[in-house]
This record gives sequence, structure tokens and C-alpha cells, in this order.
Amino acid sequence: MNSLNSILIEGELVDDPVISIASEGRTLTSFTVRSHRWDKVDGTLTDHPIRVPVLTESRLAEVCGEYLKKGRGVRVVGRLATAEREIGPLLVNMPYIHAEHVEFKPTKQKAEAEHAEAVAL
Repeated sequence: MNSLNSILIEGELVDDPVISIASEGRTLTSFTVRSHRWDKVDGTLTDHPIRVPVLTESRLAEVCGEYLKKGRGVRVVGRLATAEREIGPLLVNMPYIHAEHVEFKPTKQKAEAEHAEAVAL
């Protein structure tokens, strides 16, 4: 039986992306996305942020490494994967998103420029 492993997350980059080259020569770029979920509890709006590591590879990694910066908004589509990490004496499987598609949200400056251009027309 086949299973579905697909995830979509939208948020902003916590830090600048980190570019590396894998042993077989593929470009890898990793970054962390912070996403927010807002709930209203007893009339008070409460923020529940989550940070999710993302890994891109090949041409997508090159583009992400070139254009993404800390604070930039993104929408990431991919699949969940795990990587083994040592945390003290324990070996833990840490989840991350292996991205298949990354959309870049417009920067504030670009959005303001497009708005000004539209108003001028």
C-alpha cells in the first residue's frame, strides 16, 4: 500500500541559507522556516510559532542560496525526511523538509514598487 508523504509550510527564514556541496558534487542549501499559528483562547490571540529545517538540492539549492535571505517569506512544498543526530548519548532521528518546490514571497520593497507602478498607471 502506498503512503502519502507531502507537506506545505509558509513562513519566513530564521537565518541566511547555508550552501554546501555534497560528496557527489550536488549543491545543497539548508535553511530554517519559522511559521506561526494563531489561536484565540479566552478572547486573547496567542501565537504558536514553529521552526522547521528545510533542505534543497541541485538547481533549486543554487537559486535558494542566491536569492533567499533572513526574514524573506517563503512557501515550501516537499516531503518529510529524517536525519540522525547525536544529542548527548542519544542518537535521535530529527525531522526536516526535503523541498521539491520553494516559492519566494515578494519583498516589501518589491511589493511597494509594484504598487506604486500600478497606481501610476
